[in-house]
Amino acid sequence: GMWGNTAGEAPADMPALNLGFNTPVASIKWSGFAYCVLTTNNYAKCWGNNMGSLGFPSDETVVGADPAQMGANLPYLDVGAGLTIQKLDLAFNHGCALLTNGKVKCWGAKSFLGLGLSGGLSDQLGDEPGEMGDALPFLDFGSHGHEVVDIALAGENSCALFSNGKVKCWGRNSAGQLGIGEPPYVLGLANTRGDAPDEMGDNLPFVDLGEDVFAIQVTLGIGHACVLTFDQRVKCWGANNEWGFLGQGHDLPKIGTELSEMGDNLPYTDLGSQGGVLALFAKGTHTCALFDIGKIKCWGDNWTGMLGYEDVNPRGSAAAEMGDNLPFVDLGTDFFAMGLTVGALSTCVSSMTDEIKCWGTNPNGELGLGDTANRGDNYGEMGDNLPVINID
Repeated sequence: GMWGNTAGEAPADMPALNLGFNTPVASIKWSGFAYCVLTTNNYAKCWGNNMGSLGFPSDETVVGADPAQMGANLPYLDVGAGLTIQKLDLAFNHGCALLTNGKVKCWGAKSFLGLGLSGGLSDQLGDEPGEMGDALPFLDFGSHGHEVVDIALAGENSCALFSNGKVKCWGRNSAGQLGIGEPPYVLGLANTRGDAPDEMGDNLPFVDLGEDVFAIQVTLGIGHACVLTFDQRVKCWGANNEWGFLGQGHDLPKIGTELSEMGDNLPYTDLGSQGGVLALFAKGTHTCALFDIGKIKCWGDNWTGMLGYEDVNPRGSAAAEMGDNLPFVDLGTDFFAMGLTVGALSTCVSSMTDEIKCWGTNPNGELGLGDTANRGDNYGEMGDNLPVINID
């Protein structure tokens, strides 16, 4: 069934999920098909469509449809004895955990885990007994000695950000999203890094972000990647097309399949002269930036209004669409944005006063407003006309 698509079905009226622990939840991750929650004491549980990201053996294609599968019966994500999780992320067919020891473990579709394993989407690691925990190896990122400080997943690829401000990416390179100057296909086969021996470790190069560029956050959308830099600017590479995923003011199909396109030749995304970026989020075909002045800007695809500009026009494929010409999203009077998250076809922000607003796709009540109407795709739907979601 669905919830939130009918009047009177506010999120506040829903029962709390039975997760089988009393520890507060620190973060929630969503892949489009599954959810994981991470607690403040660094443990995680996952449920939903069992396509590889749940990390435990189950004969069920969906975990959580039966109440008996939740609560104490829902297992903790087993990453190994004595190991705990500081951050995790999900894609539709795999998941990765950044552990509190600065190392990374991944599970799900073998070809995209960076473990030198290959196979189709149904070839999973973590869906059989004895494959998780101590049996699940750490990823090898090489001998540089820097710990991982951030991870991001989307589609069929993943990236890790290190304490030296550099990034490594692995998985499918369908549009140059690995940022290593390699083509999408080699000898007619899809170019995937990490699905064969000797492709990780020191053999996996850092993404060339340019001289003196120090990344502090990495985020991935479908076929593209972006980093937030120490000086509060943004660089993106990978798929672009006429929708302008990269926000570079052109409609080239992709950036990153040639080394000459990276480094200092990779331009910053022009987000204008007002404020600096605090956080950056992508998951599907659009990206949004949270600014230190409590406002946000979004670019990329917009066919459900997920950019929040009261139309369905994409932004980012023409120079005139970016910079100061790209407006801040109208969130309403005195709405100072403090938090931001992006779904495949929707966007949500939270305010300084703990209010939440969401816009974009809504056929199943995804926006929690008690109807199925999209928001942000027509005039008069944003600003003070965009309702606050009733959470409490």
